[in-house]
Amino acid sequence: MAARSASKHCASTKPCSASSARPSGSQATTRAYCKDVLDRLPTHPASRIDELLPHRRSPS
Repeated sequence: MAARSASKHCASTKPCSASSARPSGSQATTRAYCKDVLDRLPTHPASRIDELLPHRRSPS
């Protein structure tokens, strides 16, 4: 029964349109945060990794 409801759910989802693929508002902020963290990660000390968490992060 679970597979049946999952397939029904998948069939009802809408395809992604070009306008929804663009980040807006919090999506743009989330992408900027992710990009910043991924840029810093290779050189950031492992002992201070908690500084990259969203609530502790300082902008670059």
